[in-house]
Amino acid sequence: MLILLDDIKIRDEGTFLAYLGNEFKSFSPANLEEVREYLLKTDEDIEFLVSDYEEIEDKSFASKLMAILMDVSYIRKNIKLTQM
Repeated sequence: MLILLDDIKIRDEGTFLAYLGNEFKSFSPANLEEVREYLLKTDEDIEFLVSDYEEIEDKSFASKLMAILMDVSYIRKNIKLTQM
């Protein structure tokens, strides 16, 4: 599964969580910790493709999200993170 993340989809936490809820049919996260827990447990191959990172308005949220994605992709080989 390829999940495209750009400055629009990572505008803020609410926008991001709603987007993930649409991408994952059986998972609707309420916060970033739930996202992290889900990614650490799933066996599904997932690649997060991040673009326009510099354009993200909420830098604090974007930094938290990227830290989670980097951590999870390091721990789980089925989760990949690619930045463009």
